[in-house]
Amino acid sequence: MPKIKPFKGIFYNKEKVDISKNVTPPYDVISQEAQEKFYQLSPYNIIRLILGKEYSGDNNEDNKYIRAKNYLEDWLAN
Repeated sequence: MPKIKPFKGIFYNKEKVDISKNVTPPYDVISQEAQEKFYQLSPYNIIRLILGKEYSGDNNEDNKYIRAKNYLEDWLAN
């Protein structure tokens, strides 16, 4: 049986971001107004991963899930 590796956690770099501007409540209790507020707080707010904005032009190649993936990859690279 293969050895299972534990999930490796990801943390914000506190030297680069103010953690208080980058966390949110759970996605299922965030109103649209609060979603917009969190988007405005910081370009690194976790809202972009857990409750991305939907746009009328979204499709299979460009949608909230693809954007979330791109945000995360960019954040990890930087």
